[in-house]
Amino acid sequence: MRLLTFCFRNLTRRKIRTTLCIFGVALATTCIVALGATTMRYTRVIKETNLLFDGQIMVVSKGAIVIQAIPIGGGMLPQNRTERLLQNITSVQKTVPILFVTPIGVGGIIQPVPVNFSMGILVEDWRLILGTTSLKGAVGHFPEHEDIAEAVVGASLADQYNWTVGAEIRVNGHEVRITGVLDTKMALLNRCIVMPLRLTQKIYNYPNSVNIVLANPIPGCTQEELS
Repeated sequence: MRLLTFCFRNLTRRKIRTTLCIFGVALATTCIVALGATTMRYTRVIKETNLLFDGQIMVVSKGAIVIQAIPIGGGMLPQNRTERLLQNITSVQKTVPILFVTPIGVGGIIQPVPVNFSMGILVEDWRLILGTTSLKGAVGHFPEHEDIAEAVVGASLADQYNWTVGAEIRVNGHEVRITGVLDTKMALLNRCIVMPLRLTQKIYNYPNSVNIVLANPIPGCTQEELS
């Protein structure tokens, strides 16, 4: 009891030191929680990208740094030439070109923990990547033409910016109409704007270029054998 009284007495006498100690502990706790939450979110996004490309070989440019399934930096791949080279491999059943764009921060630096993503997929290949992902409330439709400025967006983005089906949004300076909101629990797709590939190439000025080409192996051929 005397020890407890002594401690409280010292705390009241050294108010500045006590205040600084409490502030330091609170600041450290906040930093740990924030860093942990950020790391968990980024890890979850990366793991979910793996799920999207599950069962396929991912081809990226030689200079790209691949963190799990997300290409960081490096150059672009010539879409048609890369697909032709892959299709000449007898074990490749189909190729799927993708333009995956992460946001760029001040000074042209890629954000370490991206807030949102843009993904361009050929209209004919949407189901190969998105699988059974449907539209929220069964309202709207997936874009059906490569050159029409339409997109579907993640529910998290739609809620944050009050986007609704039929709304016009600006993507990298271009007007794009929302045709649907993705109904999914995947963090990656929830923060993603998904558009037809050719439209995405035009918006981000990457004509006939992609940074991912998926190679789908023929039945009976494993990923290891194809690699």
